[in-house]
Amino acid sequence: MSSINKGSGGGIHPGAPVIWPTTKEKTKQSESVQQSQSSEESQASTTSISTSSSAAQAASTAASSSAAQATAAQAQETTARPMSMSDVVEQLLKLNIPSTKENQQLASSMMQFGVELSEGNFEALFKLLKGKKQKNAMESAVVSLSKGLKESSKSVDFLSSFLAENPKLQAQTLQLQMAMSQLNSVISQNQQLLNPGLASSLAQILSTLDEELKKFSKKGKKEDALIPAKMKRGELLKDVNALLNFLKGIEKKLDDSGKGKSKEAMELKEKINTLEKQLSGFMGNMASQSILSRSSERSSSELPENFAFWQIPNLMAKQVSNIDILVKKDENDEEGRIDPEKTKIILRLETVDLGELTIEIVVKDKRVWYIFNSQREKTKKIIELNTKNLKDQMEAIDYVMIGLKAVMKKVDVNKYILPKLDLDGYKRINTEV
Repeated sequence: MSSINKGSGGGIHPGAPVIWPTTKEKTKQSESVQQSQSSEESQASTTSISTSSSAAQAASTAASSSAAQATAAQAQETTARPMSMSDVVEQLLKLNIPSTKENQQLASSMMQFGVELSEGNFEALFKLLKGKKQKNAMESAVVSLSKGLKESSKSVDFLSSFLAENPKLQAQTLQLQMAMSQLNSVISQNQQLLNPGLASSLAQILSTLDEELKKFSKKGKKEDALIPAKMKRGELLKDVNALLNFLKGIEKKLDDSGKGKSKEAMELKEKINTLEKQLSGFMGNMASQSILSRSSERSSSELPENFAFWQIPNLMAKQVSNIDILVKKDENDEEGRIDPEKTKIILRLETVDLGELTIEIVVKDKRVWYIFNSQREKTKKIIELNTKNLKDQMEAIDYVMIGLKAVMKKVDVNKYILPKLDLDGYKRINTEV
């Protein structure tokens, strides 16, 4: 259960319940009467104690203690109820934040991702959003903040595009390779526009990147096939960003040289701009995967397990599609690393013949357990017929398949990629003092 939190900061946050006091104070007159009564009772008690035995003293002490506990229990009566939007509005007003429709939506997103409704978090989100009010932009900003990216407004742009469009990496890669090829062609036909050293450096950079991109397509060699564990996204992102800056430098040189307005230079700049656009799209896709793979700074027992995320082209399919790969992180590792001997792997892919297929693989030491989830009876039967074949293949690589189950079920993988809390689970906890 989630609850309104935190007591000290007045924020709303899932976790340990906090008391929102609705105190009923006694009047001064009532307090005076009670004090007078207490004084009289104290005097009577003193007289009694002076003439009683030690056993009577013990009995009197026990009675006083019981009375005090009963009074304390009566004074703190706690109630809980489902939280409503009016509670969120109340919290916004307490933080001096206008309760606009957009801010209420932003607050809802914060609660879904376990981010405290506090003044500091709202300020950080406003900086990340830079005036954007679209729902997917707000969600992307909250995700960025939850991942510890407080200063990266670019991450909001990347995530917004990725979550809204779910771009196909294979298609992006092919378009990028085409743009690189067209730029090379224009440069070779107009060598007078660039000095030989600059043209040679650019050609070498494009060639190296093209070799890396072949791993994302069917053009690459089988032994060079993309393996997520070996894919160094950070280095690839650095290379792409360096190429973008290099291209901008070439454009500036063209303009400074006075050749920038010629027909040939305009064609070259057009191809450069096309390549820059494709590079930005590819970089946004890879960066989004990297962001979603980061461990959240906010943890909750109600959120699903923490997974690293990769998306690679589905080279087995005839149509352009992706394979989503999720690998569970070691919950005991502070750095959020993966223990290959004890983990869970989720694969989601789709083909024309099999339809959508989600495979859950649990690994413990050298033992594996498979669950194949599909929505077609035909697919379920194919999997069951190939059980022995899969078992033999696992034994060949020194793994023991201890079980396989094929079920008719659609799995929502997005809840692992982008885990959220259920807003219906939030409770408003009050106490009467």
